[in-house]
Amino acid sequence: MPLTDISIRKATPRDKPYKLADAGGMFLLVSPNGSKLWRLKYRVEGREKLISLGKYPEIGLRDARLRRDEARQQLAHFIDPSAKRKAEKAATAVKNTNSFEMVGREWHATKLNEWTAGHGAKILSRLETNVFPEIGKRSVSDVTAPELLAMLKKMEARGIFDATRRVQQYCSQILRYAIQTGR
Repeated sequence: MPLTDISIRKATPRDKPYKLADAGGMFLLVSPNGSKLWRLKYRVEGREKLISLGKYPEIGLRDARLRRDEARQQLAHFIDPSAKRKAEKAATAVKNTNSFEMVGREWHATKLNEWTAGHGAKILSRLETNVFPEIGKRSVSDVTAPELLAMLKKMEARGIFDATRRVQQYCSQILRYAIQTGR
């Protein structure tokens, strides 16, 4: 019999974790500490797998069923929901390590032996003040020329023309470094 919101709320913790079954392989796991977690059991290539659909009450019964249906759709198209999640996490991790700020800091570190300590600190300070707050979180491959231009125009509006020209050079070198390192 499918779960109801009332039966979920009435589920109390026991000495050992237990399951409250719904339909389509979905169940609610009630832990001894009182937490209630949505899970989906499915098979791929004959192997049983289990994925998390969220925590109750943040994810209600209706939302959990929607997530279950999405996972079932993926399975119908021969896509393993667990493998898809792992691939998405890996892509996000790669994107975060390829942020403009990360690449900029890496470029800065490679150039430190060519500069005096004071000059290197000045470059990093200009980047931290003017560039990283504007485009630092963006993936280096997603940064566009109009975005850079808008950032430089903001700097010019503050009247720091020499620093603007130098920051433009630094950004150009960072982007070239990103191309050289295959990002």
